[in-house]
Amino acid sequence: MCGGGGGGSGNAPDNSANAPGTQEAINAARDAATDAENKKAGARTSFNDQLAAAIAGASGTGSNYFKARGLDPNDTGDINQIIQSITRQVPDLDTNPAQYFSDDAFASGVDKLQTANRTGMNAKVNSIFAPGFENVLIPDTADDPILNSILGDQQKTAQTTVDFNKARGLLNDSGYTAANTALGQQGSAGKATLAGIGNSVLGVDRGHLTDIRGQAGDAASSYSFGQPEPDFSSYYGRAQNTAASDLGNLEGSIRGAVGNTNLFDPATALQKGGIMQGPINLTTAAPGTGGPVAKPIVDPSRSLGSTGAF
Repeated sequence: MCGGGGGGSGNAPDNSANAPGTQEAINAARDAATDAENKKAGARTSFNDQLAAAIAGASGTGSNYFKARGLDPNDTGDINQIIQSITRQVPDLDTNPAQYFSDDAFASGVDKLQTANRTGMNAKVNSIFAPGFENVLIPDTADDPILNSILGDQQKTAQTTVDFNKARGLLNDSGYTAANTALGQQGSAGKATLAGIGNSVLGVDRGHLTDIRGQAGDAASSYSFGQPEPDFSSYYGRAQNTAASDLGNLEGSIRGAVGNTNLFDPATALQKGGIMQGPINLTTAAPGTGGPVAKPIVDPSRSLGSTGAF
């Protein structure tokens, strides 16, 4: 016989979600979410409206601040730039955006603009006065003709003395060669001495130029907001004029620095020539001067009995 009235199968629908209590909870959650969205939208609208009003009022605040600080109150470009900077710092959905557009905020904005202007001006100075500019305006070779002239003049005088002693027969060929070799060594040392003097003088003159560049840098770094930008090209023009003046006076400066410095010592050169050929009386007088005859040179390798004046 068939089993009757058995329990239903496991496929019966679940209607628990339609229970009255459950539906009420869903509706309440939906209403709460809608209310939250509405509040958020209202807060957004309120924030946007208050921020717009704060920005509109900030123009007047900025103008008054500029005027009180002695700046141009009609400088709308910079005022608006500060307002935009302040606006970016207002927290989203803040309930009182106007509080951020204060005099202190404008003071901070002016300081930032001043710093930015100074940075830009220093960059301009560095561009105009490119590294090594002083070596371009006063090149290393500027003193070469002067140094060569000084060296040549003193070398000529020393050579004349040696040639005079050769012509008088006080130096033989061996002694003359040795004396000239000594003069050559003195010339090399003298050239190095002159190079040092020349570099020192050029360094002083270049210092005049770097001083002018420093003044331009000081003008950039001490720039006060609202003042006209310094004409940095005029500083470079001063450097050019100073360089031209120093180059025009370079020979006098170098010759003054050389002073009575003797780059050659013909007496020592003659002594070396005399030692090479043996004891001999020498003179350092120029031809025709009738100068005194030098004391006899004693070769240490010889005995006293072999010394004497020729």
